[in-house]
Amino acid sequence: MKTEIIPMKMGVWYLFDNGIYVGKMPYTEYKTIPMWITQRSLTRAQKKSVLDYLQRLYPTHKIVIIGHLLEDDEWEGVEYKADTEWLIDSNTRRHLWELGQTDEVPENLLVVRLDGKTLEEIRDIYWTIDNPSAAEQAAEVVTGIFRSMKVTPLTPKFQKGGIVTALSFLCKYHDPETFGEMGLWSNPDEDDEDISKNTHKRSLTQLAVQTYKDAIVALDKHFHKCGFDKTIDQAMICAYLFHYVKHGEYNENVELLTELVTENHTDVNGDIETPPTPNSKKSGLNAASWIYRENTKESYTKEILDRGKRDGYPKGVAFFCYWLNTAATKGLGYKQKQAPTGGYLEWFEQYKKQEDLGLEYDYDYLDAA
Repeated sequence: MKTEIIPMKMGVWYLFDNGIYVGKMPYTEYKTIPMWITQRSLTRAQKKSVLDYLQRLYPTHKIVIIGHLLEDDEWEGVEYKADTEWLIDSNTRRHLWELGQTDEVPENLLVVRLDGKTLEEIRDIYWTIDNPSAAEQAAEVVTGIFRSMKVTPLTPKFQKGGIVTALSFLCKYHDPETFGEMGLWSNPDEDDEDISKNTHKRSLTQLAVQTYKDAIVALDKHFHKCGFDKTIDQAMICAYLFHYVKHGEYNENVELLTELVTENHTDVNGDIETPPTPNSKKSGLNAASWIYRENTKESYTKEILDRGKRDGYPKGVAFFCYWLNTAATKGLGYKQKQAPTGGYLEWFEQYKKQEDLGLEYDYDYLDAA
């Protein structure tokens, strides 16, 4: 039996299945469809592996997916009307087409339209297409959430979403009841059979950025103002975030500490000033010296063993939290010869119980989540 081939008409949606349509769309219309609300950063488009794959137009590149909202809904305080559409797939392709970095730009696209009654339904569709364990890395999930919340980071670290581990340990230490004992890597409850681990992780990440948004924005501004270098790792970023949660600010003492430990402070002559780091503790060290020595002195016996490894985070976060807190409350004129009585971990347990001055909970949002 000979199969009849019928050309698709422009501007007509063909029903494939419940909530699934296909249609033919001119490129001029396609390029006006906005990206999905939490679309990851398009900086990945310039990676060599991506360019190698997309610089030549293949037939499969002409197949794209859009999400179509069926009912009015709201996302992060922004109202979206029914019939609003977003580009769910092919954002990177389109970005390169618009930049002229491919050998050809398609004249028409085969569009698959997936309907959703709510924005959450469309979000879930997006997540099934852009899987965080495959196409999208955890940091890119964060940049997508930043975009949806209108957060525009100032420092490269935050622009790339490179705070996932720090954010996970903040969640683990500050609010394990909400986020679980493993932070953003916690598994869904056993009775949540319909939720995959990947979907659960992305939901937790979105909730974490929502919950700690003020701390994230404040720390990004702090590093932009005071300096950032490679010695500031995830444990240290976590401690800075935790400090804001507890204090609600980075006061002038903490600003000076950051400038000193990142070698971004100059003396009256314009020379770089760094904290003194004698090997002997006889005269005591201020908070900046304790941190700078831990970060830079290889000959010094480190306080944080297994730094950068999972086992090193409890001591590392506690260590940096202690000295940031000491700088904020006692200033850099205060010197100390040793760790707090009972050790950093014991002090940290009490610190976690202090009032949160830098956190405004949206209880309706948390209950809904």
